[in-house]
Amino acid sequence: MGKPFEKQTRFFVVPVCTVLSDQKAHIRAAAIQTLTAIATACEGLDALVHGLTAALEVNQPLQRAQLLGWIVDWLKEHEMTPSLDLGSWIPSVVGCLDDRNGDVRKGAQAILPYLIASVGFDQVMHQTNSLKPASKASAVPLIQAARAAAPAVVVVDAPTPTTAPASSKSAVPSKSAAAPPPSPPEPSPPQSLVPLRENLDPRISLGLCVASCR
Repeated sequence: MGKPFEKQTRFFVVPVCTVLSDQKAHIRAAAIQTLTAIATACEGLDALVHGLTAALEVNQPLQRAQLLGWIVDWLKEHEMTPSLDLGSWIPSVVGCLDDRNGDVRKGAQAILPYLIASVGFDQVMHQTNSLKPASKASAVPLIQAARAAAPAVVVVDAPTPTTAPASSKSAVPSKSAAAPPPSPPEPSPPQSLVPLRENLDPRISLGLCVASCR
């Protein structure tokens, strides 16, 4: 089917879930296999949440028990991600904690930790305010116990862009850039003839004077 099949889940999820109320075990097993195939093709339950919400709202004990059991089995084998929002399941799951059917109550208790991990403890506990006092008294301890068993939500970090290392030419400055070339030495000022003549032999000085007069 492939991941693009998730656009078609709204046409198939609810009808497949109704098959879970069939009295024949092999028919229910076929429905379970179909739900697994749909969730696998969609790479998770995200695309199925809306349809599963409608299916959980149906007051049919066998369907609810089978569906809750399948959801729990799927969540046990797959890590939860922040994109999976199960908030729409809160009323049905909390209401099932006081269901007359034992399998429904068992399934609702088993899914509580995953519900708390998805939407938070406070939101689940707040739903108990809509229950009757006797039902609330039995549901609150179950929710509190499930809080400690809530699985961790896996956060997938986005890949960080890698920067190319700076080249050795730019990292290590060249000799010409590090130090300017030495300036040529300044020419020494010409020595005066007068001090030079003072140090010469008198006879050499006399010769120089005669040469300059010429």
